[in-house]
Amino acid sequence: MCILNKIKFLVLGVVFHLMIIPAFAQNSTLTVPQLKKDFKVFRGILEEMHAGIYWYSSKAEMDQAFDQVAQALNKSMTEQAFFQKLASITAKIKCGHTWIATSKPLRKHLWEHNKLMPVQVKIVQNKMYCFTNVSDNQALKPGNEILQINHLKVDSLIKLMNYYSPGDGYIDQARVTRVQRYFPYFYTLYIDQPSQYQITFLNKQKQKQTITLAAEPLQKVLPKRERKRIPLIQLKFIKNPKVAVLKVIGFDNWKIGKKKYKFKRVLEQCFAKIDSAKVDNLIIDVRNNHGGVEKFGMALHAYLTDKPFHFYKGMYFRNKRTKYRRYTSTSWLTYQLYKIALKFDKLNDSTYALKSDDNMDLYHRAGQSFKGKVYVLINRESYSTTGDFAAMTHYKKLATFVGTETAGGYYGNTSDYEFEVKLPNSKIRVGVPLCRYETNIPMDKKLFGRGTIPHHRVEPTMEDILNKRDVALEYTLQLIKKIQTK
Repeated sequence: MCILNKIKFLVLGVVFHLMIIPAFAQNSTLTVPQLKKDFKVFRGILEEMHAGIYWYSSKAEMDQAFDQVAQALNKSMTEQAFFQKLASITAKIKCGHTWIATSKPLRKHLWEHNKLMPVQVKIVQNKMYCFTNVSDNQALKPGNEILQINHLKVDSLIKLMNYYSPGDGYIDQARVTRVQRYFPYFYTLYIDQPSQYQITFLNKQKQKQTITLAAEPLQKVLPKRERKRIPLIQLKFIKNPKVAVLKVIGFDNWKIGKKKYKFKRVLEQCFAKIDSAKVDNLIIDVRNNHGGVEKFGMALHAYLTDKPFHFYKGMYFRNKRTKYRRYTSTSWLTYQLYKIALKFDKLNDSTYALKSDDNMDLYHRAGQSFKGKVYVLINRESYSTTGDFAAMTHYKKLATFVGTETAGGYYGNTSDYEFEVKLPNSKIRVGVPLCRYETNIPMDKKLFGRGTIPHHRVEPTMEDILNKRDVALEYTLQLIKKIQTK
């Protein structure tokens, strides 16, 4: 793992939250020279340092995207308008660890003054549904299908969500899942900031109905809630059928109160309990797990195999150094240490293979692996290290997968050793990951750009979501019962 950052910077929700928090009432206007200067820095550091810039989009495609924006910088524009253009480029890279955020003054202004759409949504099978409605007009109820918001129909809204949002490869539905949690912000940032929202939807009788809702303060739409500290590894046993369910919420160490918990130690304790219980079926639930430390993903994978393994075939950088360091939050001293500490093999003029990271070592684990049948539950928020764990376990046929395609790419991700860049005039910030991790899986063009695809696709309906019904777990338990009765 990165010497400068032992835990992955990206937690999917947090990064997207950073990306969409800005406001626009104090929407400063940038002159043409200011825009061009900022764009030069933006394009320069991405082309120079982003290790995955041409992984899913070719150089010709990225050049076209850059050039189109450059040609549009022929007149002054607001920070918001400039931000939208840059965001379309960061999304084009198709890297979920690449993030972009507006200046902090605009972000602060949103928290203090701006009003948002009073409805949160869920996207299920390319349809949009009301999830919560905090307005005074309760005609729009949770579970009602939304057809149009102001001038845009839902299919157009979903296209915009994909156009502007970061995400690995071609896993578009994972992008939409990412955006839906902050959809009121997304609408304000990329579409409009109206004082009212005209929403057309299907009511309970499946009849079209249109209502107008007033925009509401942020505190009402997305109230702050105290985050409860919970164990990142949870184990329970089910009697009928006899199954162990291991839920892994994050691949990190954690703390509850004053007590600290070590991921690998707790994992070891859990598998000792599983062994003592003599269960033949294990369900590993990594849904909504946004990742963490790579070595912890390897540790979990190791309990499913008897053989030592290389988790990653390589870690690749685009360059060893940058002329844009002064625009980053990385100090001169840290940057010098970075250059000294990292050892590379130069493969060509734009690829350097990292030699000095123990993530590429052969992974050994003392003790016995689980010998029974393994099932892994995944969904569109299984990301980063979780995506790597799922891909390696899937490729080696060590488990049966149930759920929906992961958000993390099958062949790895670009993350870590990150530079946070602040553009000199607009103060827009960009997160540029410098290292491309490639999982130790032979290339199959049919899977390139995809996540781990489950053997059994199980997706909850909107009714399931509202009723908090865990259809993937229910399906897996029924699958185990069916196999046991044969």
